[in-house]
Amino acid sequence: MRQIIFNKIIFCGSIIFLLFLSIGDLKAQDTIQYKKNEIWANFFSPGVTYKRGLNSRTFFKVGITFDFNKGKSDRNSFYSDDNYNSFEHSNLNQNNQSISVNLGIEKRSYLSSKVTLFHGPDLSYGFSDYRAYTNNNLNLNDETSQNTQTIAAGYTIGAVYSFNSYLGIGVSWSPRIYYRFYKGESSSRSNTDPHTNRLNSNKDKSLGIQLNTPSVNLILKF
Repeated sequence: MRQIIFNKIIFCGSIIFLLFLSIGDLKAQDTIQYKKNEIWANFFSPGVTYKRGLNSRTFFKVGITFDFNKGKSDRNSFYSDDNYNSFEHSNLNQNNQSISVNLGIEKRSYLSSKVTLFHGPDLSYGFSDYRAYTNNNLNLNDETSQNTQTIAAGYTIGAVYSFNSYLGIGVSWSPRIYYRFYKGESSSRSNTDPHTNRLNSNKDKSLGIQLNTPSVNLILKF
């Protein structure tokens, strides 16, 4: 619930800000030349979108977002009682990567020479992969893998403020319906006692609604 309220505040606040800018532009408009090509770079997440103008009011778009990170950590633990002492040193290695591609159509309307509203449908496909490996001095090895694929259909609404014919800033919001496939596996192996080895796997499918956080983008036009 808090995330939904936060999304609405960011989006509505950005639209109101751009509307105030447009009121001033109505009094003193500068000529902004129409450019067929636009590159949108997201401020808050790694991603870029290319938009091609079919005409001044209709744009085709294709975009990609991605995230890659690796992590490594060490942990020491000690257990002791009257009859037993144990020291464990373990290493954890993690690898997480995700990528999403989308395409869609935008319809635009011009409030002034510098402020533009847009809306339109889009489709997206996303893939993420997470893997973790743990080993320790007790000859125990644990592995975890999680694979997720997501297909989604959404509708984007937003606004653009153009500083000049080549540079602008845009805010957009893209709620969507998604269908998700999930597959996970985990295993534990002992180098000293193979009889204790185990393997678990699970699969899941889900359908839902995703209310994404509004995005803010730097726009390059050419």
